[in-house]
Amino acid sequence: MDIRIIAPGHGPVYRKNPQKIMNDYYRFSQYAEGAGKNEVTILWGSMYGMTKKAVDFAERVLQREKVKYNKLEMPQESESAMIAAVFESAGVIIAAPTYEYKLFPPVAAALNEIGRKRITGKTAFRFGSYGWSGGAEKELKEIMERNNMKWDFIESVEFEGAPREEDLKRIETGILELLKKMKEKVVE
Repeated sequence: MDIRIIAPGHGPVYRKNPQKIMNDYYRFSQYAEGAGKNEVTILWGSMYGMTKKAVDFAERVLQREKVKYNKLEMPQESESAMIAAVFESAGVIIAAPTYEYKLFPPVAAALNEIGRKRITGKTAFRFGSYGWSGGAEKELKEIMERNNMKWDFIESVEFEGAPREEDLKRIETGILELLKKMKEKVVE
């Protein structure tokens, strides 16, 4: 069929280049199932700066690997910016400490919102600090299960206090594994 105009139920009428609109809609439908652009969104929060040190290190790894990334500190970012970045990215790094046996609340709230929006199938990696005990990982799994998100996680890295050299090496390994795995889901 020769399509010359696309007139959706709401929004603009597309009179020029309807193939571009059809390609965009096809790509967006793949994003909803976990595919995305060749980029990573770092969704992060830090209470005392320990997790931030690891985020700064992760950022340097992504720069070295020449991977485009979005760095979103929660709760400073708007929900709409956060949803859009995660939706469009093939990979997600969740960097959040344990707070009272749970995931740092602003990051947990962001993940719950992502789940509510039904963003599923993303390739992800999580790291974060803890003080006297962990617990963030358990809540992360609960959020994923409750929202039926079906994200494909690289093994998480948790560290006590500030990240040591061996912790940073494990984070680098996790990021490199994330980049390799997310290539399967890149759609441009």
